[in-house]
Amino acid sequence: MRVRVLEPARSVRVENLPPQAVEELLELYFEKEKEGGGKVTAIKMFPEEQAAIITFQDPKVTETVQKRKHYICKALVSVYPYHESLGTVLYGKDRPEWKMPEAFTESLQHAVWKFLIQKRQLVAINDQLRPHFCQVELDTANAKFSPLPALLKQKGLTANHIEGWRNNVFHVFRSIAAKYRCFECEVSSSVWKVAEKEVRQAVKEDAILIPDQANGVVAVAGFA
Repeated sequence: MRVRVLEPARSVRVENLPPQAVEELLELYFEKEKEGGGKVTAIKMFPEEQAAIITFQDPKVTETVQKRKHYICKALVSVYPYHESLGTVLYGKDRPEWKMPEAFTESLQHAVWKFLIQKRQLVAINDQLRPHFCQVELDTANAKFSPLPALLKQKGLTANHIEGWRNNVFHVFRSIAAKYRCFECEVSSSVWKVAEKEVRQAVKEDAILIPDQANGVVAVAGFA
């Protein structure tokens, strides 16, 4: 391990920006700011996070703009030092208190759920969800998705990561679930009694068969 002094920040991250705070307005505001503004060399906007990273020519400006409150379009905004070498903001005592998102459930077709359990697919599914800070429980056909603690420890965490977690996991799991299929075949109970053994031998380990004699159908579930 080697230790070095952190270089002075040349950039600040401005958060809680109002929708009308466009790039040109931010450049004008921070260059003409009466108490410590300075030449702006770059602006990177993050509209979905209501934030922007503003880089100044003189690193001393990043210190002065942090020492007072800023109102842009009559909205109070927050300003924090951003270190490009770290790729993150140093919030200090003003670090946001992030909360874990709530777990949620998603219903699976009963036959597909049975296939996932019997063929031990849970480990493989969780391996695919882990990079998205999620784990799933399949105790019932209502799959339960819970956030992993690592979600709050990722680099450059913002409110967008927290708020978008559920939607992201939902779409990832939909993609995973597309690898499995279920369909039902109509069959009379008398025919099924004769054909069941032969059909199960033909299917082998590729799918599972769930007969429902009361409704005259057999559900077939497996890989798509």
